[in-house]
Amino acid sequence: MIEIRKFSKKDTTEVALLMVNVYKEFNREEATKSGWEDYLNTVHPDKVPFEKLYNKLNKAVAFVAIDRGKVIGIVRGTPERINSLFVNGKYQGKGIGKKLVGKFLDAAKKLGVKDVRVRSSVLAVPFYKAMGFKKTTGLRNPHGMKMYNMKRLL
Repeated sequence: MIEIRKFSKKDTTEVALLMVNVYKEFNREEATKSGWEDYLNTVHPDKVPFEKLYNKLNKAVAFVAIDRGKVIGIVRGTPERINSLFVNGKYQGKGIGKKLVGKFLDAAKKLGVKDVRVRSSVLAVPFYKAMGFKKTTGLRNPHGMKMYNMKRLL
């Protein structure tokens, strides 16, 4: 059974590796080489000291999905913005991302937020649309990564 709980310090290395591996498997082609390398240099546990990595990952709203003691998903951000959502490839299409985003949206609503924004990868646009998000801009290329700005009213 999948458990969704708040991100904790002990999850740091596992979450960072999940983010690197999922990005590498699904999104690498959406970034320039320098964009990919810059991203890797900011989240890979071999490249970033533990405390700095923990401080980067530990956002105001952050939840992990756990299966049999292993981190299989993460959603994190400020109450107004999802900074990242990653789900292990073996678990994609099984409702884990939906549960994580739902938990994030519930937390944002409890904090009085009126809408939540996300910079979606090209690959994730259909997922976010199914969750009620709408594109607010055309394709952007911040930091060498192809993304769409999206928003959902709460």
